[in-house]
Amino acid sequence: MTTAMNSERISKILVFQIQDILFGIDGRQIRRVCSIQDVPEEVELYYFHEKVAFRKLMGAYRHPSVILPIEKALKVGIIVEQVADYFSIQQSRIMDLPKLFKSIEAMSLYKNVVSVDGKLIFIIDFEALIAAETSVRDMPLPDRINTLTELELKSRDTEKYL
Repeated sequence: MTTAMNSERISKILVFQIQDILFGIDGRQIRRVCSIQDVPEEVELYYFHEKVAFRKLMGAYRHPSVILPIEKALKVGIIVEQVADYFSIQQSRIMDLPKLFKSIEAMSLYKNVVSVDGKLIFIIDFEALIAAETSVRDMPLPDRINTLTELELKSRDTEKYL
């Protein structure tokens, strides 16, 4: 009877997409999902790909959102792209990653995988993601993108009159 009850447990997974790859984070690890403008100033932001072994991103983060951890003392937010929604998934459908993946250090943040409508969703351990070393920042944060764009436009306008 315990096995039947465990298989009926439901997990809420926040699903997002980066360059056609679906990722998920256990909803119990998330305090809030918000826009970059709604993130408190004391929160340090990191792109998802800076924390996870990932190929170079081209044109990602056009519609960014920030995921904040359940632990308020952690002043960190992770920028992700194309947040879909929370999906309710039966615990029995969530599978462990193959042992081959677990032996690769770069895959240590990947916790589980689940198939939904024929698509794989890689579930990330959010606490481990936050604690992971950060790679070199290869693009400015979104709030700085707007500033750079404004500065570039002003300098171009000034050049016209010189």
